[in-house]
Amino acid sequence: MANTAVTIVVDEQNRRWLSRTVRSARAQARAVLRARIVLAAAAGLPNARIAADLQVGVDAVRKWRSRFAAGGLSGLTDAKRSGRPRRRLAGRADPG
Repeated sequence: MANTAVTIVVDEQNRRWLSRTVRSARAQARAVLRARIVLAAAAGLPNARIAADLQVGVDAVRKWRSRFAAGGLSGLTDAKRSGRPRRRLAGRADPG
């Protein structure tokens, strides 16, 4: 049985948002990578080619391709993690 990649269809509004994210100097690196993966997948490139071009694992490409297919742009956000939330200490320059 052959593995087939999830087909990605990106509407014009989402394509503009993804393209803007890729060009942004202020976007987080992980958001830029995810946007690049989705745009390459929408262009019809296979997972192995996307992984090689972006220097990531094929599993990462599969993950973000399928998460976008299932949830759209909101599927590209980080999933909730278990455990205690991180605490930030306000006003402390040196924690030591």
